[in-house]
Amino acid sequence: MRLRRLAFAAALLCPLGSACDKEQLAEAAVPDAGVTMVYDLTPGQTYQGHVEQRTVLESPMGNIDMRLEYDLNVIVTGTASADGPLLAATFDNIEANAIMPGGIPPEVAGFDPKVAKTLNGVELRFNMNEGGEVENMPELPEGQPPAIQVLLGQMTGGLQSAFARMPDKPLKKGESWSRDRNEDGNTVTMKGVFKDFGTDASGATIATLETESSGTIKREADGQSIEGNMSGLSTIAFVTSEGYAKTLERQVRQTSNMGSVSLEFDITWTKGEKKAVEASTAAEVQAVTDPCDADYVGGEVCPDDAQAITDPCDADYVGPEPCADEADASEAAPSGNP
Repeated sequence: MRLRRLAFAAALLCPLGSACDKEQLAEAAVPDAGVTMVYDLTPGQTYQGHVEQRTVLESPMGNIDMRLEYDLNVIVTGTASADGPLLAATFDNIEANAIMPGGIPPEVAGFDPKVAKTLNGVELRFNMNEGGEVENMPELPEGQPPAIQVLLGQMTGGLQSAFARMPDKPLKKGESWSRDRNEDGNTVTMKGVFKDFGTDASGATIATLETESSGTIKREADGQSIEGNMSGLSTIAFVTSEGYAKTLERQVRQTSNMGSVSLEFDITWTKGEKKAVEASTAAEVQAVTDPCDADYVGGEVCPDDAQAITDPCDADYVGPEPCADEADASEAAPSGNP
């Protein structure tokens, strides 16, 4: 079991067949107070990312090997809530393919390269705090063709995996931290260690982190209940001087009553320019609840504005009731030609 775990960890060195060209860092001194690692979520800040992900589904007929690659353009919109700032991510240059057992076309698995191209320009919005905790990832739209659903599901999962959950306290090299998460029946415990600290050629300070996750999964899919376990390993290069994860390499294993799935992610980020946006918070949402207030916006009607005239014969009456005098006149009028 120990050998298998070591092999799994070693595989992180070259995910997705990469060449393992690791950037050499010059050793840097860790401050006495430790290193603080938080994302820069200043309103208007932009990031450009590239994601390569691989999903292998194990089946009795053979493995289904699905590959997805795309670019991400992310901006911190300036709107914030209790769950953190709102981020908008736009997908571009999407490439998809799948290797199926028995020479079955990749379209059968929902990995149609032509359909993938139609999703260029799709935008997903979600919340994230400075600790890298992603919240409110949008649900998949209903009524879409299966190929769209499969690809969007993969893209949503990849986007969520493109951010690292950071330590919630300053750390010195060699120190560890842990974080728990419970969401929709899924429970995950993550343990991490601060492995190394150095500077790159530009002078940026970079912390190398390794994390190990384990937990349970429980969800509904196509009317079936899926229950099982998950485990994962990640290596993160976090630019502490700039506030973002430069690279993330992840491997995840899920085993459930529906079968086993292995996932790999190779993600790179660069920090872009800062754009002008109008910052707002949840506190700025409409707070006037009195429908008679001049600043009120809503569907309620002020009682003072409600129709007070109940006589249908009044000239200012508005309503469905007919005036009795008009009704009598209508009945007295001749019904035919003279």
